[in-house]
Amino acid sequence: MSCSRAADAAALAVHAAGAGATSVMSSPPPMARPTDAELVAYYEEVAAATGLPMWLYNFPQDNAHNIRVDLIARLADIPNVVAIKQSTPDTRELLATIEAVGDRLIVFGHLLSRLGLALITSGYGGDGHFGSGLLLGRQMPEFFERAWAGDTEGAGEIADRFERLMASLLGARVDGYNWAFGGMQPTLKAAMNLLGQPGGYPRRPKLPVDDPRDLAAIRAILQEAGLTCV
Repeated sequence: MSCSRAADAAALAVHAAGAGATSVMSSPPPMARPTDAELVAYYEEVAAATGLPMWLYNFPQDNAHNIRVDLIARLADIPNVVAIKQSTPDTRELLATIEAVGDRLIVFGHLLSRLGLALITSGYGGDGHFGSGLLLGRQMPEFFERAWAGDTEGAGEIADRFERLMASLLGARVDGYNWAFGGMQPTLKAAMNLLGQPGGYPRRPKLPVDDPRDLAAIRAILQEAGLTCV
């Protein structure tokens, strides 16, 4: 959760705690472009609202504010900050984040890959994956289970399958959000529906992927990845 005012974000954290949440996640306040001191004060207020474990969420592509690695290290000193979802598109920043705070915070990023496998098995660090395309289902956590167990061959096969699947869905017109057949969310929902899962349909302004040719192409991509469509 995130709001321009820390008090509003704190109220959402309290609401989440009352609803049974066991942790909360917060990105920087949108539109505010805070200074370092302002961002620290923002997170301190939100974190103190419940005492729940809190994730930092760095998502500069949408939030328009990149939390620098040195500032992440400073925010890690807030007592109940325990993790970060590092969604920067810059792999170097992800690596620097792991190096800077991996001994204090759980670090999630784009780690379901051959690079992620190398980082985990070498002891460099990295704890999990957050991303938009979790269509491989239970194979996704299995990647980490195999990596932790030392089965690099099995983990690598899953990473390769995931990379091929996502490359096909993203296509040549990739900008991270608008993929080969439409927007990110509509594409994922269409794929889930084809897999017989309750994907539903996107909310406007996003439009559903409903062209029969596009749906047929997505079906073929899913089947090529070894997934069963209805």
